[in-house]
Amino acid sequence: MKNKIFLTILIIFTCLFSACAFQDEWPDTYDDVEWEEITREEAVEIWSSYDTHTVRKGPVTIWQKWIGTSPQKWWPCLINGDSYDNVQAEIALSTVGKLTVNPENEESNVLFYREKGNSNLVKIERPPVSDGSEYVSDYVIDIYERGWSVVKKHYRADFSSYEFFYIKY
Repeated sequence: MKNKIFLTILIIFTCLFSACAFQDEWPDTYDDVEWEEITREEAVEIWSSYDTHTVRKGPVTIWQKWIGTSPQKWWPCLINGDSYDNVQAEIALSTVGKLTVNPENEESNVLFYREKGNSNLVKIERPPVSDGSEYVSDYVIDIYERGWSVVKKHYRADFSSYEFFYIKY
C-alpha cells in the first residue's frame, strides 16, 4: 500500500515539476485579426509605449505544432534572460527562441503590421533572405502583444514544412 501511495505522489510531482507534452486544442491563434501595414518608424513608436524594462518571470504555456503532427501543449516552460533584449523560453531541452524584439534592429526587408485600430498587437514578417550561396533563410512570422511574442511561425523557404509556437504568459 505504501508503495502505491509513494508511486502516485511521485507521478504527481513529476507532472508538476517537469515540462510534459500534452495533446490539446489550440489557444487563440490570431487568424481572425485584421492587419494593417505600418512602417518601421511606426513600429518603433509603438514599441516606445511598451514596458521594455521589466522581464517576465514564471512559467509560460507553449503550444507547438509541426507539419503533419498534432499540436502539443508544453507546461510549465521557463523564461530565461536577464533583460528584455535577450529573453527566451525553453520547452523540454530546446529553446523557442527570443520572445522580444527591437523593431529598429530588424533587417531592411521586414514587414510590420498592427491590428487594425489597436497598437497592442503587432505582427512582424521576415521574408527569406539569400546570402548568395545555396542557403536561404526561413520565412518567419512573429506576433507580439505589448512587445512579447505570442505567436512564432517558421516556414521553410520553400514552404515544404513549418513549425508553429503559440505562447501564453
